[in-house]
Amino acid sequence: MVRAGYGELQLNQRQNRTEMIVCLTDLEIDYINQYDAANRINKVVLPEFVSQGVLCFFYLVTGCWFMFLLSLPYLFYNIRL
Repeated sequence: MVRAGYGELQLNQRQNRTEMIVCLTDLEIDYINQYDAANRINKVVLPEFVSQGVLCFFYLVTGCWFMFLLSLPYLFYNIRL
């Protein structure tokens, strides 16, 4: 049952990446303007930032200190963006 959830997560991430690549390709050949492209990409990137923050919080609460320390620099990088 856990593997099915993990497979669905991988499929969702692939779809998000594919959508971003298509959006950037459309931007490159001037099918869409940069504002529309930024809105489409932000719809994909912002949930990723939130999930990273939630995961880091869970590491902190559950006492997985090593994983928390590993994910902390990436979380700070996302916050500074």
